[in-house]
Amino acid sequence: MLSALRQMPLEILGEIFIHAMEGSKQSMLARICRVSKNWREAAHLVPRLWTNTTIDPSVPSLAYDSVSSWVRRSCGSPRTLVVKSEQCAGRDVNGKHQCQGVTQCYFLNPMLGELLRKTPNVERVSLECPTSYA
Repeated sequence: MLSALRQMPLEILGEIFIHAMEGSKQSMLARICRVSKNWREAAHLVPRLWTNTTIDPSVPSLAYDSVSSWVRRSCGSPRTLVVKSEQCAGRDVNGKHQCQGVTQCYFLNPMLGELLRKTPNVERVSLECPTSYA
């Protein structure tokens, strides 16, 4: 016997995802897409699920193509890009981060510039760096 969930139209399942994911992280959407082919298709049918993108520039495997494919799923919807890192490329001196002498800041990743130049309908960009200037 087929479960009622398998018989549910994908558009309705996608709307359920919107309400279930309210306030959730991007990783939750990635997990939903791995549950089954139907769940992935349902998530891809709802552009609003893909409008918030959080990027960690300190991740060595970060690639423009993977981020761009995520962003494209939001279709023409206004997008929010959050560039956030828990790490700083600077040295830790007396418990504080400092950027002096840093040869390569994570936020200077060329992929970020390319993403900002090429992504249409970006309504909001947020940069969250752990460096403290206090």
